[in-house]
Amino acid sequence: MFFGFAIVEMIVCFVLLVIFILNFNSAVIRQSGALLNITMLAATFFLALSQLLLCLSRTDAICTLVLFVYRTSLILLMSALLFKNYRVYRIFGNKSANALKITESSLLVKVFIITFIYAAVITVFVAVFGFKAITFQSTKDYYYQFVKCEIPYETWDIIFQFFLELIAIALIILTLILAWLTRKAQSGYNESVPLAAFSGIIAAALLIFI
Repeated sequence: MFFGFAIVEMIVCFVLLVIFILNFNSAVIRQSGALLNITMLAATFFLALSQLLLCLSRTDAICTLVLFVYRTSLILLMSALLFKNYRVYRIFGNKSANALKITESSLLVKVFIITFIYAAVITVFVAVFGFKAITFQSTKDYYYQFVKCEIPYETWDIIFQFFLELIAIALIILTLILAWLTRKAQSGYNESVPLAAFSGIIAAALLIFI
């Protein structure tokens, strides 16, 4: 069932990506924040792909691949969603008489910078300490084995996991704050309430599953 859900999610994201790309110059698509939307769809596609990879036999290589695909896709998604809310907040929260223009390309650069730094830190941890598929055994009630992906040094694995969760949760909290602040944007901006609701749903879901 989980496998099928991931497949459906990938297909939906792929179809939406194709629609966005083919209609990129459409006024409706561009005004909705095409670049950030495409980034979010691509990130969601790779998040689903990472869940499919978990169905494979867990080896050191698979564990490392899933780590990079899942974590970088998660941060890419949350960063794009954060700056999408930030753009609305800055534009409609601008109290000065001067016009405020925030380009999507400048926001997209920030999204990729955050994702790159996050991936770089993961790379350093993996290069120094390794990321292994470790087999555990239990005979408490009945004998069984399971494979867990982790850094083979308990203290450093705790630090590593803390870093991963801290950054993800920080982005989620910031997104929720901006979503709340932008929920009452000018009535002419019809996306404010749906964007706030969507941000809340995605953030809540990620808080449960990260």
